[in-house]
Amino acid sequence: MNKVIKTVLIIITVIVSVCLLCTFLLYNFPYSTLINRINNELQKGYGISLSAEDVRYGYPFRVILRDVEITRRKENFKLAADVITIRMRLLNFKKYKVVEINGTGISVSNSFIEASGGFMQITSNINVIRMLRSDAVHQIRSVLLQAGGMDVERISFSGFEFSSLKLQQMVIELAADEKGFSIQRGVLKADVVQSELTGTLDDKSMDVIVSVSLTKEFYDRFKDLKGLVDSFFKNGKLRMHIRGDWQSPQVEFIKK
Repeated sequence: MNKVIKTVLIIITVIVSVCLLCTFLLYNFPYSTLINRINNELQKGYGISLSAEDVRYGYPFRVILRDVEITRRKENFKLAADVITIRMRLLNFKKYKVVEINGTGISVSNSFIEASGGFMQITSNINVIRMLRSDAVHQIRSVLLQAGGMDVERISFSGFEFSSLKLQQMVIELAADEKGFSIQRGVLKADVVQSELTGTLDDKSMDVIVSVSLTKEFYDRFKDLKGLVDSFFKNGKLRMHIRGDWQSPQVEFIKK
């Protein structure tokens, strides 16, 4: 057998193997079992439940989840999505792989907010191999969260409650450090308020400075609150220090 024939046979073998792998991923891979395993790990480590009505593989290296729900009973927290697409960039020799998560039809609800109809995009650098063997949070090097287009039906904070707001843009960029994550960039833009975040956080607690600026539309829509708001806000601006555990953080207003 000459070299040409050997080369052709090797190429055919590789193509057939790839086709068989794709067929397995498309039709036979136990995605439901994988979701159940992830759900069990989340419940044990963080008290979080994950469920998805349908899980499919999409070329290349994409997993598509439909009718997804993420809940945490302690905080009465629920995040739902019509479709979530997870893409992993595995074809490189770097220890940390890029994982992209895109979600549409996002809705969020807990004791202080109810919002729906938005989109979400998360880009993260993760040590996938070590994440499967040890604590997942500590295998994440960076996270970039972008979201927007969300209708906020209700938001309650420090005795105030507002309704019918529009979240236009949210960008939060995190970088891992020894204790957890530091906020490299934190921006939130809505029709009535804008905010910037700095500080640190982890899976159990936070230590964050929030700078809030009210827009002209806020004063146009909530004229009756101007006197009360001005007693907290200086020239339409306010800074807060939020720290403690996620379940019951302490909020301190910064006067300077």
